[in-house]
Amino acid sequence: MTPLVELIAAILDLLAAVLFMGSGIGLVRLPDFYTRCHSPTKVVSLGFLLFTAAAALRHADSEHAGVLVRLALLLGLVFVTVPISAQMLMRAGIANDVPRHPGTRGEPSIEPLIEPDGQARR
Repeated sequence: MTPLVELIAAILDLLAAVLFMGSGIGLVRLPDFYTRCHSPTKVVSLGFLLFTAAAALRHADSEHAGVLVRLALLLGLVFVTVPISAQMLMRAGIANDVPRHPGTRGEPSIEPLIEPDGQARR
């Protein structure tokens, strides 16, 4: 691996670590459950993308091609599960009447996304 590739991978790792730190700060400082769910969800997806890109750069010239396939599968898994789990947590909070901060705008809804006749809600 060339020093330039290692430098780029290190920069990507550093950016991801900064994003994760920002997510932790947001988790502590945000006022209510719903905004606390939102902060880590967005940042974890982008931070994991950066970590995965750094790992892919490090293993791009490796003789183990399976590493890149595993990284792609992990990335896909994270991009599918993180938003869904955050949405399910927020819906559970709404269903259990978890209080919102007075400054939070909008009204949360746990209405079904699909009508009983199978048509998507508009």
